Amino acid sequence: MCGASIVYHWRKERLGWDSVGLQRPPLGNTAIWVVVTFVGVLVALAMAFALINLFHLPGGSMDSQALAALPKWVLLVAIIRAAFIEELFCRGYAIERLQSLTGSLILAAGIPLFMFAVLHYRQGWAGIIVTLLTGAVLTAVYIYKQNLWVTITVHFVVDFILLVPLLAAKH
Repeated sequence: MCGASIVYHWRKERLGWDSVGLQRPPLGNTAIWVVVTFVGVLVALAMAFALINLFHLPGGSMDSQALAALPKWVLLVAIIRAAFIEELFCRGYAIERLQSLTGSLILAAGIPLFMFAVLHYRQGWAGIIVTLLTGAVLTAVYIYKQNLWVTITVHFVVDFILLVPLLAAKH
């Protein structure tokens, strides 16, 4: 449904990639904002883990054994897919579309952020909190910069760092 909606967005409404933050931004500015955003995500992770420990929130399954059984190239493709597709649909497209439909930036940012966090329910409350706080940083940066390449890059780097132990553990 989202795929059909985004095709309609571009073909029928004649909106380009820049309408969802995928324009060609200056490389230097994007690199600076990747670093700033990465630091923000690290702070959000620290806050999330503090909350998780403070309230003894249970974690769920990251399916690490299933992930470890996959070939390295499949994991890399999955990380790239997650970064690009999740950022495109959950931030770029969803925020822009909801803002145009509701006229509210708060709803446009909040609804996809909440849904994205809840969709990590398999990782338990810990996964939801981590996703909510890190997603809030990515959402804020996207809204401020209108540059989806920043959030895609940071999403990729964070997922890659989290999955490197799985990649390294494989023979």
